Amino acid sequence: MGRRRPTRISLIAAVLLIAALGVRIAEVELTSYSPRNDAGSYLTLASQIAHTGDYSTSRRAGGGAGGTLGPSAYFPPAFPYLLAAVDLIGGNTGRRGLLDPPGAGSRRPVIGTATVAFVGLVAFELFDATVALIALGLAAFLIRCSSSCRRRLVAENLMTLLILAAVWIALSGRRSEHPYRWIAAAGVLTGLATLAHVNSLVMIVPLAFAAWHARRGWRAPALLVVAALLTVTPWLVRKRGRHAPVSSSSPTKPGSR
Repeated sequence: MGRRRPTRISLIAAVLLIAALGVRIAEVELTSYSPRNDAGSYLTLASQIAHTGDYSTSRRAGGGAGGTLGPSAYFPPAFPYLLAAVDLIGGNTGRRGLLDPPGAGSRRPVIGTATVAFVGLVAFELFDATVALIALGLAAFLIRCSSSCRRRLVAENLMTLLILAAVWIALSGRRSEHPYRWIAAAGVLTGLATLAHVNSLVMIVPLAFAAWHARRGWRAPALLVVAALLTVTPWLVRKRGRHAPVSSSSPTKPGSR
């Protein structure tokens, strides 16, 4: 990470990341887990994806995506597909088609540690190696909500990681001889973050400014926006084609969207 003493600084960063991973694994192993609300819906969606490859399109009450009424596209796909992929790789599927809750903790330490790494990278791009190491240390030992919060199986975990990755790539493009590649990648990551949580779409504004700063022209922000829109377009098309309007008089499951 550093220009003057890269070996020493890289070693410190590696130790902090290993410590961050260890802290998160310990918390997951020592903390009981019970999926609630959206967490249960994400596990249900992941189970559907792991066994059928897609969200349920059933129109019966409670048979839709995440237990919703009808073919709902309320829950974006990135987090459920990630959960399904990890469980398929690890073979962690229950007999009744539900993902085993204990296995749900296995991916949070990895996502959390990667998030810590990008905190350090963003700080390095904005400031210097010293500030980056301080940020890395603070994130490693203080920011542990993804492991310790009661409702910790949430899409915000993945959203945070993707947003930080998009910010770091956008900042890195400022000093590249080929910034358009970095800008396009930042747009794709912004689109993926939006597919994890729709609120991520607001990141288009500051990232477009960063893209403009890299090239001082309208093409760079336009490329960022186009890349982000192309990334989310398949989901928007799917949502428009499969979402069925629900009558206000129809019974709904509590908490359905």
